[in-house]
Amino acid sequence: MAKDELYQKIIDDYKVTGSVKRTAENLGTTLVRTQRVLITEGLWSSDTSDAIWKLYQKGLTVKEIAEKLCVTEKTVQAYLPYTKGYYSNTEKSDDALRSSEYRSRKRNAADIRVHYVENGEKMKEVKLYTDIKDDLRLRELPERHVVNEPSVLQLHLELNMEHPDESDREILKRYGKVLQGISRDILVCEDMTLHALHYAIQRAFGWENSHLHRYSFPTETFNMLTGGTLRYDPRKTWTELYDGSPLKWAELVGTYFRFPTDDLDDLYWDDDYNGEVSIKSWFRRKYTRNYYYGGDSEHFVIARRKALVFADRYKRQLADEMTIAEMGAKGFFEQEPNELLERLKVSEVICPPGVKTPDPFMLDKQNELRQGLFGQCDAKYDKEGFPKVLRKAYTNIEEVPWGEDDKRVLPVTNELLYFYDYGDGWEVRISCTDGFYINNRYDDNSGIEEMCVYNIRDERIEGEEAADIAKVKVYGKPECIAVDGLPVMDDVGGPYGYISFLQELYEGEPEEREENKTWARGMGWTGRMPKGKSVL
Repeated sequence: MAKDELYQKIIDDYKVTGSVKRTAENLGTTLVRTQRVLITEGLWSSDTSDAIWKLYQKGLTVKEIAEKLCVTEKTVQAYLPYTKGYYSNTEKSDDALRSSEYRSRKRNAADIRVHYVENGEKMKEVKLYTDIKDDLRLRELPERHVVNEPSVLQLHLELNMEHPDESDREILKRYGKVLQGISRDILVCEDMTLHALHYAIQRAFGWENSHLHRYSFPTETFNMLTGGTLRYDPRKTWTELYDGSPLKWAELVGTYFRFPTDDLDDLYWDDDYNGEVSIKSWFRRKYTRNYYYGGDSEHFVIARRKALVFADRYKRQLADEMTIAEMGAKGFFEQEPNELLERLKVSEVICPPGVKTPDPFMLDKQNELRQGLFGQCDAKYDKEGFPKVLRKAYTNIEEVPWGEDDKRVLPVTNELLYFYDYGDGWEVRISCTDGFYINNRYDDNSGIEEMCVYNIRDERIEGEEAADIAKVKVYGKPECIAVDGLPVMDDVGGPYGYISFLQELYEGEPEEREENKTWARGMGWTGRMPKGKSVL
């Protein structure tokens, strides 16, 4: 039955039955489709549809309406009228459809962004950051031999699907093109910041930066750094597992940890996507060198000062030797404290297999040096935490203040956790699977193919693999070298919502399948398996 024919039949049948459910049953279609047609024609409404429509007319997005009414986004969509022409029989050319979908994706990505920098002064800082990146990109070619540390790291990014049963695994394999798990393997420069890696992860998995995110250490690493001993237990929360010292945590704020904040302007200081370019192009600009942090609260002096205020405020609890978990359970921590600074370089957090993480003596020595560094730097800043000498314009990155933030810290783990969209509950486990040394410089007289590349085990890498590694170092753009599984998308309901989506898309009723396909395209999902090198 053609869509426009079904549309009219729904109207005609409802005028006879007066029942949405009976009309849906009579015509063999879904209750949601019947309901939306009748809402579109003004023949049926409910308290929910009226509330949604009033908010929609005020200009609120689907996401904003869902949050305001405490319902899911799919519920909101189920009570909105169809757009004019949805059931039209007029056929568009393939090019017209692709162009329309492309424009729709850009608008959608701009509408559902997690935060948009609208503050005038903040936008100037974002522009400064972008200009500095563009001006310096060509000057950032390696000018010396790299022999002490790997200059390129290989990261394995894998979605945590928890514990799918056999039927879930079969759906992922059959419809999601998953062999082992939804994962990506990428090559990145060792100096890539976690902030830049966030954008690469977003693009690699098909998200569009429309929700909150954070990085955390695994429970064992966090407890090791803060003096705790407990290991991860999926049945327990952080208010039960983090048995370390709040004082030790506070001493590491500004070194590894953020001080908790809800200031979106500061957390998402360069989230300036407005739909003028494709979301993929915007992502690429964010995760391609040069890397720079343009916020405020992550700078060493500012973060350390906040930690000192925290320690003074709760000195009685600290004197009683309350653990982080106990203080969290009593509400002294408003957010989980295991949240990493995103200005840190990847190589300052995670190290390749076979590389021993620092022992307690080395960590204590680093902490002692950082305490001394704070004493030296604190006097250079005013009470708000800004440099006393601050110029309005800079010609290169070296002139930008906060130089103490560039003091390297020791990598303390082989794995890292990335959380995205706390409602849907996406989790990416990041592991460093290899590191690569490049032992000769790149210049006009020696091509990338001539560069000598070795892995962490001192084995020579040759051919196309070596060229890919060298290009990552020279051009500062990460490269995807392996893909398992189709991309996912925003607002699908997390891992198990995605599994349900795939099943409905391929096994549901024809009309429902078409609706799901249209919605997925609007979220940037094509259902096509990406080639590795086209992912980033």
